[in-house]
Amino acid sequence: MLLLALALSLAGLAVGPLLAALGRGRVVAVAAMEGLTLGLLPALLLVRHLPHVAEDIGAVPAITAMASGYVGLRLIERWRHVAGERVGRGLILTALAMHAFTDGAGLALAAAAAQHGSSEGVLLGVALLVHRMPEGLFLVTRFLPELGWTGTVIRLGLVGLATIVGAFAGDTALSSVPHELFDGFVAVGLGAMLAMALHTHTAVPAAASPSARRAGALAFLVGVVAAVSAPEPAEFLVEAHPRELSVLQSLGPLFVATAPSLLLGLLAAGLVHAFMPRQLTAWLRGGRPPSQALRGMVFGFPLPLCSCGVLPVTRRLLVAGIPTAAVIAFAVGAPELDVGSAILSLRLLGVPLTIARLVGSVALAMTIALLVAMAAGAARTEGPPGEPGEDPVSAVPPPPARHRLRAALADAVGPTLDHVAAWYVMGLVIAAIFEATVDPDLALGLPPPLDLITSALAAIPIYVCAQGATPLAAVMLHKGLSVGAVLAFLLVGPATNMAILALLRRHLGLRAAVTFALGSAACGVIIGLLANAFIPASSAPEVHALVARESTVVEWVAAAVLAVLLLASILRLGPRGWFATMLVERSEPVSGEHVHVHGHGCGHGHGHEHETTSVDASAVLSERAPQSATERRVEAGAGEAELSERAPASRRRLA
Repeated sequence: MLLLALALSLAGLAVGPLLAALGRGRVVAVAAMEGLTLGLLPALLLVRHLPHVAEDIGAVPAITAMASGYVGLRLIERWRHVAGERVGRGLILTALAMHAFTDGAGLALAAAAAQHGSSEGVLLGVALLVHRMPEGLFLVTRFLPELGWTGTVIRLGLVGLATIVGAFAGDTALSSVPHELFDGFVAVGLGAMLAMALHTHTAVPAAASPSARRAGALAFLVGVVAAVSAPEPAEFLVEAHPRELSVLQSLGPLFVATAPSLLLGLLAAGLVHAFMPRQLTAWLRGGRPPSQALRGMVFGFPLPLCSCGVLPVTRRLLVAGIPTAAVIAFAVGAPELDVGSAILSLRLLGVPLTIARLVGSVALAMTIALLVAMAAGAARTEGPPGEPGEDPVSAVPPPPARHRLRAALADAVGPTLDHVAAWYVMGLVIAAIFEATVDPDLALGLPPPLDLITSALAAIPIYVCAQGATPLAAVMLHKGLSVGAVLAFLLVGPATNMAILALLRRHLGLRAAVTFALGSAACGVIIGLLANAFIPASSAPEVHALVARESTVVEWVAAAVLAVLLLASILRLGPRGWFATMLVERSEPVSGEHVHVHGHGCGHGHGHEHETTSVDASAVLSERAPQSATERRVEAGAGEAELSERAPASRRRLA
């Protein structure tokens, strides 16, 4: 049984080279193989391998180690590309060999269990076999272009040899090695592997044929389904910490609950792009930064947007050249100052904490808007607040309303969705993983202000809408967290997530994004300390049980529509282009570094979107509406050659 399992495992490892050899020189086959790798590898790393490491060394150390591997390799690569590639290959090969060693030991245990009649042993063996295929695919796609067939096959052989050694000597060897050190290094290697899988210097998805992108997308979806459907005795997908939801229990309802907000956000972004009047843009640009921040917050108050829905509108405002203070105040205030969440807060959190939440949201929006505006500085050129007659484009009559509405809908389900789709999906996945893996008692024993700091920092990387955060905050308060810690979570969570930070990094620079994140956390902690001083915990209603609400028909319909739109987005861009919308690259290489083309279908980080920074949204549309197809191609990253089709007034570029 063990020999058969080893043979099948090594055969799974050899699938990658076999597919590479069969698809050599065929664009569609290569795209499908890369899509399968992108579907299998990140899913397996996040929902299979990472939980196993977290079970041994804890969720926080495992996530920290994996994040350090990802960020560390990206930083090395930014400093020197060749060094980053070499470090990444060496680190990944070592980590894969160590992981293969443990896989071999697992195969031995599975074979022993199967011989004793345990069906779980067979399931474990099948799971390990399925896990080997993406390893071979990853090694051949990353090593073959640089090392050739000989070097790649040698490294595949080393990983296979580690599997064999682990099967016969793994149990004895692992018992003498500290699990924390071993698993910690594996987690670092997994993070580096994820970085290299998501980042490429050779493929240009925008130049690939539509058939190749579709083939890659379909293979990607097959890989994701295979990764999450593989037998797993630990059943991470359906089990979690006590009192916590599993990945499946939280991911599905989270998608259904947020789908209407994201669709509204996409539609609002398209309407802003098509119908934003000159008077409104002039009003947002008027005054000094404090006045602009206040106006941006007022602009966002009536819009029914949550943290995921506000993202596309924020991007549109940035592209239209609205002042930074107004955009940031809108981005923070719109998801915070929500009428529905305020009503829910009154029922679950009481009047004092609800008032503190609303006042704190206003203070947070104003403060962060001014801080980020100062941090952005000269990194962004804003549109002029001059008279309408000063802009030559304003003299162009706008197209008919039906044309603008058609352009708004096309923009909403096309370029705007493409810019946020990957971050939205990954944000939901990360939130679900946090829910299932992080110990619910992690912060309960921390005294103030450590509990406030922990709550504020923990709220940064996850998607949490204001209404969704309210019942969670009630549970946190009921379980013993301080009022200030709960308020810090309520303030930071809806306003801050990885997607908005990536957007700010792309348009305003790293300094502005860091200021937004750390400033939000610091303000949340300060406001939380004030709440601890003035609001007693007894002011909140007693919560004995919160029953999960049933999803409405509108939410289910919105979820179905959004699922179709997301599928269309990945088919349109291909998996590489879809994931590349999450990456932020500098526009100009440093001295001695060659230029890489990071094709990704959306034109991020290459200055394309700065074409309209000095022109308001309605003027841009009136100039470009007849060329909506061209606009979509440009925003899909088709290249700067098409920019020559646009009017001279929109060719002003940032220095």
